[in-house]
Amino acid sequence: MAPDLPADLARPGDTAGFLLGPVRPGAQGERRVLGGGQTGAWVGRWLGLHLAGLAPGLVLELSSGRQAWPALRLPLPASATPVLCWVFLTHRRDSLHLCGDAAALQGLSLLAVEGGMPPEGAAAPAVHSLARLHALGAVALREIDWTEDPRWPLRATGADPQIRFRRLPQGGLLQVDLQLEREAEPGLPPPTLHWTLPGRGYAAGLPLQAAGPARWQARTPRLGAGERWRLDPLDRPGRFRLIGLETRRSPAQGPLQRLLCWLHDALRAHAPERHARELLPAHELLAQPGEGAPRFLATGDDPHFRLAAPLAAGWYMLELGLELPVARAQARIYLDTGAGEREADSHGLPLRSGQTAKRLLWVPARARLRLDPMTLPGAFALTRFHLKRVKPDFARDRMRRKLQAATGRGGLAPAPLDPALDDAALWAAYDRLFEPVAEDALHYADWIARVEQPALPSAEAQAAERAGWAWQPRFSIVTPTYNTPPELLQACIDSVRAQHYPHWELCLADDASPDPRVRALLQAAAAAEPRIRLVLRERNGHIVEASNSALARAGGDFVVLLDHDDTLAPQALQSVARALQARPQAQIVYSDEDKLDLQGQRCEPHFKPDFNPDLLYAQNYVSHLGVYRRSLVEAVGGFRPGFEGSQDHDLLLRCVARLQDPRDVLHVPEVLYHWRQVPGSTALRHDAKDYACEAGRRAVQAHHDALHPGVQVSIVGPGLYRSLWPLPAELPRVSLIVPTRDGLDVLRTCIESLVERTAYPNYEILVVDNGSVEPDTLAYLAALPQRLGERVRVLHDPQPFNYAALNNAAVAQARGSLIGLINNDVEVIGPDWLDEMVRHALRPEIGCVGAKLYYPDDTVQHAGVILGIGGVADHAHKNFPRAASGYFGRLRVAHNVSAVTAAVLLVRRAVYEQVGGLDAEHLAVAFNDVDFCLKVMQAGYRNLWTPQAELYHHESKTRGADTAPHKRARLEREARCMQDRWGPLLRRDPFYNPNLSLSRRDFSLALTAHQAASPPVPAP
Repeated sequence: MAPDLPADLARPGDTAGFLLGPVRPGAQGERRVLGGGQTGAWVGRWLGLHLAGLAPGLVLELSSGRQAWPALRLPLPASATPVLCWVFLTHRRDSLHLCGDAAALQGLSLLAVEGGMPPEGAAAPAVHSLARLHALGAVALREIDWTEDPRWPLRATGADPQIRFRRLPQGGLLQVDLQLEREAEPGLPPPTLHWTLPGRGYAAGLPLQAAGPARWQARTPRLGAGERWRLDPLDRPGRFRLIGLETRRSPAQGPLQRLLCWLHDALRAHAPERHARELLPAHELLAQPGEGAPRFLATGDDPHFRLAAPLAAGWYMLELGLELPVARAQARIYLDTGAGEREADSHGLPLRSGQTAKRLLWVPARARLRLDPMTLPGAFALTRFHLKRVKPDFARDRMRRKLQAATGRGGLAPAPLDPALDDAALWAAYDRLFEPVAEDALHYADWIARVEQPALPSAEAQAAERAGWAWQPRFSIVTPTYNTPPELLQACIDSVRAQHYPHWELCLADDASPDPRVRALLQAAAAAEPRIRLVLRERNGHIVEASNSALARAGGDFVVLLDHDDTLAPQALQSVARALQARPQAQIVYSDEDKLDLQGQRCEPHFKPDFNPDLLYAQNYVSHLGVYRRSLVEAVGGFRPGFEGSQDHDLLLRCVARLQDPRDVLHVPEVLYHWRQVPGSTALRHDAKDYACEAGRRAVQAHHDALHPGVQVSIVGPGLYRSLWPLPAELPRVSLIVPTRDGLDVLRTCIESLVERTAYPNYEILVVDNGSVEPDTLAYLAALPQRLGERVRVLHDPQPFNYAALNNAAVAQARGSLIGLINNDVEVIGPDWLDEMVRHALRPEIGCVGAKLYYPDDTVQHAGVILGIGGVADHAHKNFPRAASGYFGRLRVAHNVSAVTAAVLLVRRAVYEQVGGLDAEHLAVAFNDVDFCLKVMQAGYRNLWTPQAELYHHESKTRGADTAPHKRARLEREARCMQDRWGPLLRRDPFYNPNLSLSRRDFSLALTAHQAASPPVPAP
């Protein structure tokens, strides 16, 4: 059976129509064609192939539909687990073959196909070169082949290597700006530019002029429309790297033509409006085929457009909308008034994917406009570009209103706006609002200075606090060392000695470091500090044995894990001891953490949830700082050999398995640990240690084998895992309840997709008709039972709309032991959505199960609920792109949440009835699903969200918006009910973090911590 793959990369059958053909003889051995897919739809895009059963000696061959391209042969690594291989297609007739011996090819399988951008280093250098050449407009290579050397990915194989480009659509002068690096060789002439002449071949070469290191420029004579041109990088065999190429065409003009052009530009400059069709791709942008909004592929980190004609001086309103490869980006507008494009003359515009942003622009003189949509490579769509001239009075009024409504820089209250503020000062203040310095992009360094540091008590205050404690636990800090750079090891030891809390011991075990400086430093430290317990091992036994050697010296109440090149915050042990005062019987304590970059600066904070068992199955989110009761660590046998690289995850899971009460796991929501990014460390790159990822999978698998037999664990991504829970032999019936009122277009899509795309066989659909009056809807509902038999029942309930009451009444008539609350505006995507939700809903500790929902534009609509946002609750990761990983991988793994939306919610009928169903009396329309989930959690169950159940959600199309006065009053009444009933939880979601914002849904930093007591979480 093929191994499981992450749902956001592949699902069973999600091969985009591609199939592996039979084994056939080829020119160089046996081969299997990879065909059947719509190759044309992938031209100019990356294609990720999930291949399983890779035996040694297999090669993936990409033969271009352009005969002048050399074939690419990519050796595939032998692997027992699925491998993701990236290729780039440049032509609709490109063909893919897998080559090797017949036996190896026979065992090969294609699991899934995906699009996107490969992670850095994931694709071969030759494939990156192919993608870059395609983006630059190359159509043929002569006497040029690929290499696997990332430094020199292209090789000239003869004395006349050529890169040929697309025909010129229009005539004129061609200006070329080339960035080309060539392997050093004496006497190399400059690259040459060639172009065709009507009815004749290529003209003699024009040498490019050096314009800096590895940079060349040239300008051709006038060329005719439809002519070809080419670049000759070398005049002999050799290796080279093409970095960038920018071309501009300008018409050849005589005096009269120049005058007419000037008049044309002058008239265009005063045009009242500009639109997207006037934006011209200028650099690192490749137009993509397709219908709808113009789509582009940014091939580098400096993509930009230029407006076709200049702008006259004056005020403009800019509207810009993009569908981005990330959730947010910072666009930049440059105005060249004759002095060039300068940062001083640029203006920011924060963008959110799928939304239109607006701002005013002041153009002080006739100027050329350049637009940088983002600063990263990737595909995007230009959904809106509108530039309109506005009157000065409108601009002044707009700026004043914007400034008056602004919260100020970084969230500080604004000073009263001076009515006498002149235009220049008003514009400067307005322009600053669009720079990324407010709360919506609060920098971590700002958070440290403005939130963390002011809240830290002094050493004296901490000593006074300890004096009032009845118990001061002793901590044994366990640190194995091996060849640690002395300066980093010293910093680690110094951070322990700098602890404000005095009751500690540092247990150091050196694993026979070859570097004599390490032993000398450790001995000096032990001599200077009596609380250091030093073990000098005679032979190297790796991380587990060294950790156990250090652990053997521990005599404290708790064991604290500290890596040899990381550091503790000075208040770390004091904060842990403080948390233990409230629950002395706690067994495990963990904190938030951040990283130290290569310059020693703090970065990448990880603000974690409280104890989240299902997230722990998916990743070691606890990690650092990890504190364990010593008796518990000794009871499980310490660190276990065979799990090197993930020995702490394995230890944590074995300790958790012995807990009787989940409240014995404490989370301290403070950054107490600084994880150093060093080359080869998983702090720098999660895939830096592949063996660690596999060890982590085995640790989770061993945990499930002991506690949950039948669960299968697979790797979703570096450090991320999926636990596939078993289904019983006899599948329980699921009752899917779909309330509706008219809206036949969405209802039909919902019902048909449920019936046609759901693989789970034992379900019924209860359509609750809440007073439909449209004839087409009534006819459709009447025909459903006749067409689909007992699988679908239509219940008529004409009472005034009360979502909670409709569902409660339908549950009473349901025949299933599992209840599915389904909106009438959802659409099934993949066949296994219900299997996945049933797997979790049958677990006795799980209450409500939620799905991953997308808007029709493939951005996230629902990925679990965060309490407190907007006063009550909102959806996490809303508007993130479908392929995004989310906050520390959360969008890729199942995890516990406080609540999920009832748009797609599965729960056992017994649990539904135990908590009394939805609150029809106080929460008729809004928040009843959140309230229901919180009642389920209060009853002792864990709620869960899974990304492996995917559906589209055409949100609340038949209900209407809550903008009418009576609807607004009802919404406010229901919000007050939630705040009165669940106030402490709404202020402190246990599955969020008090250091994260309650005004945003993207895990941004908060300007103040929203602390409150966390409720108990049910045991795993």
